Amino acid sequence: MIQRFLLAPDSFKGGISASRFCGIVAEELTRLRPTAEVRSLPIADGGEGTLDCLAAAAGGELHTVTVSGPYREPVTAQLLFLDGGRAVIETAQCAGLPLVGERRDPELTTTYGVGELIRFAAEQGAKEIILTLGGSCTNDCGAGMLSALGVRFTDSDGREFVPTGKTLKDVVGISAEGLEPLLKELTFTAMCDVKNPLCGADGCAAVFARQKGADDAMIARLEEGASHFAGRAAAFLGVDLSREEGVGAAGGLGFGCRVFLGASLRSGIGTVLALCDYDRLAAEAELIITGEGRLDRQSLMGKVIGGVISHSGKTPVAVLCGQYLPFDTEGCPTLRYILPISEGQELAYALCHGEENLRAGTRALIGLLERDGL
Repeated sequence: MIQRFLLAPDSFKGGISASRFCGIVAEELTRLRPTAEVRSLPIADGGEGTLDCLAAAAGGELHTVTVSGPYREPVTAQLLFLDGGRAVIETAQCAGLPLVGERRDPELTTTYGVGELIRFAAEQGAKEIILTLGGSCTNDCGAGMLSALGVRFTDSDGREFVPTGKTLKDVVGISAEGLEPLLKELTFTAMCDVKNPLCGADGCAAVFARQKGADDAMIARLEEGASHFAGRAAAFLGVDLSREEGVGAAGGLGFGCRVFLGASLRSGIGTVLALCDYDRLAAEAELIITGEGRLDRQSLMGKVIGGVISHSGKTPVAVLCGQYLPFDTEGCPTLRYILPISEGQELAYALCHGEENLRAGTRALIGLLERDGL
């Protein structure tokens, strides 16, 4: 009989958080199998909530600071210090979509606060910055972040300014002298699970700007600005990285990190799982239970479910999901059980009855295990 469970879910968008999922399922498992050992590891893939998940799973020390928000207004943000001089910074803390509400305008929003968080981490002694890129409301190619770190951008009249998506086209001069002392002390990793280049039909403006508030005309202007900025950066650095996979992440923040900070762009879920020591925990479990709002083929592509399954080793995996759109699971030999817990329910009803559905799904899973002699 299976006695060692590892709970490693994503959040259900708009519904149950990853932490709440763990609490509910752990309660049911303990009630149904009182002698079971249940470990909880709520997971996020690099977007909003990643910091909280890492703090719960990997420990460390959270610091709270006031930095610039999307419109340079003061916002309260956190960053996480881990052992080994590592600091984790979540872009969404100061440049995330929830911070702007209905005031979405990627021509005006800035990543300046991200740079302030990096500088704070450096002042506290951090040697490695791990930056999550998910959930941004910006399209400034990281120029705001770079300005906060000491990069000077000037226009055709030699005036210094902080570029946004609207004014990237005005960048003429670039000076990184103020950034160089910082780079001697820091290494950077950016958590990124998209492969978009900076510009073009698959670029940051064309693919992501609409959800940040842009219409067709604004998308065209943002594209023009990003293309111009890429050209100025290439002239300054002597190399053009605008076509690299992933540099279009977070409105081009990936570009700013890669080109000016020398950051490595790595899988968000892969980095999170490594920081949480997931591989060891998975090897020690007899069953891994994960979950998300909707399970489909896309779930395996750089998301929590895909990472959990691919890093499960030989340990079987069960998925409790809101909905399931069937796909070929032949390439996932450890994926043993899929239980859609709100199948046939209207979204509003499912959201209101999320806990009830999750408890019922856990009971159904135990029933399947008993059927299989596990």
